[in-house]
Amino acid sequence: MVTSGEAGISTWGFNPQRFGNVHNVRCFLMDRVAESAATHRVLRYPKNNHHSARKVRCSALYPRLEAAGAHFGELFGCERAIYFRSDSEADYGAGGFGKLGSFPMVEQEYWACRQNVGLIDISSYTKYRLSGADVLAFLQYLCANDVDCPVGSVIHTGMLNQHGGYENDCSLARLGERHYYLVAPTVQHTRINTWMQRHRFGDVEITDVTDLYTAINVIGPSARQLLEVMAEGRLDGRAMRCSEISVGYAPNCIALGVTHCGEPGWTVYIPNQYAVSVYDALMETGRELGVANVGYHAMRWLRIEKLFVYWGQDFGSMDTPYEIGRDHRVKLNTDILFIGRDALLRQRDQGVTKKFVMLTLEEHDVDRDLWAWGGEPVYLDNHVVGRVTTSGYGFTLQKLVCLAFVTRPSDDVSKQLLPISTGYISKAKFAVDIAGRRFPAKASVYPPLL
Repeated sequence: MVTSGEAGISTWGFNPQRFGNVHNVRCFLMDRVAESAATHRVLRYPKNNHHSARKVRCSALYPRLEAAGAHFGELFGCERAIYFRSDSEADYGAGGFGKLGSFPMVEQEYWACRQNVGLIDISSYTKYRLSGADVLAFLQYLCANDVDCPVGSVIHTGMLNQHGGYENDCSLARLGERHYYLVAPTVQHTRINTWMQRHRFGDVEITDVTDLYTAINVIGPSARQLLEVMAEGRLDGRAMRCSEISVGYAPNCIALGVTHCGEPGWTVYIPNQYAVSVYDALMETGRELGVANVGYHAMRWLRIEKLFVYWGQDFGSMDTPYEIGRDHRVKLNTDILFIGRDALLRQRDQGVTKKFVMLTLEEHDVDRDLWAWGGEPVYLDNHVVGRVTTSGYGFTLQKLVCLAFVTRPSDDVSKQLLPISTGYISKAKFAVDIAGRRFPAKASVYPPLL
């Protein structure tokens, strides 16, 4: 990094941009560092959370969700409902490397989203407004996808580096000819702002509105019916569309036809002062539709089962659209210059040596066997060809599902990786090693039809 300005590997775990302003507060640091140092040699189970410096960044819905039995986790200083307890006194998050104690609650929340309608508070997501005379040219240069779309459209795009890797991953809603609304993962709050400011040119205004809006993910087959009853204004029923509407008594709401997990529905961005009234109205109006509170565990398992990959968890700055199966979201068929274009053109011609896949485990008993939690090796003919990034239980598939990058090793001693194709992956016999036991896994680069 000192000699070339680049590390050649992902350094996200050491990057100061993974922190926000809250992490610069002295008392926050004193409490959190003391806790971290004390647990340095303690066995940390999956899904453990910090106990210090909590309830720092809470959404407007926090009191309502807490009263409904929410068990909260923390990310980037934000309190987020992980699941909802049926018994407020029970601790369903006890440590272990197998089936979670919260499994029955997550299952109920999962099926609420698949069969009825669920509400997920995703207010911690990063949110920016971008405007100005040069905003389109600016975003076309930063984004791999073509963002010159009709007003009312939502575009999912990456912001790539010169090597074609994902510096950022976001959704852009075009609210006007010179006005975009950007939504990105929670942990990208500092990173994406730094990247945009570094490359900004011309008349472009970048405004951080993360803490100004409460975001409710209204997800499931009955989501449209629920919102149409409450919405005043045109709610575009198509996926990847956006509308500025009133919901209940709340004006100036933004509805995006995106749920971030592959299920039908909308995310409604509500000015904070109206959030509680909208939430209460959604719960009351949706009672006959089977509305339910849903946490991040259910959302995570929904998206994993649909092969919906997340930046920072599944891929990052060293991974390209061709490697994660998003080459259809790249504007190489145009003459528009964007960061990473040359690298992608080379990779398109040369092929890739790793591909992102979905692995459904066979011969795995979810009740008795240990689970994969990330980092487990993926084997092919006694060669380690990858590692699990994230995993979850697919209630529709009734299988433990792992996501991972896999490679194709050469047959000689050079250990040089060979180009890998979808056909090769479909015929290969992979296995995932969990605590020394290998489970056969069926691989696919496409999401299943559920």
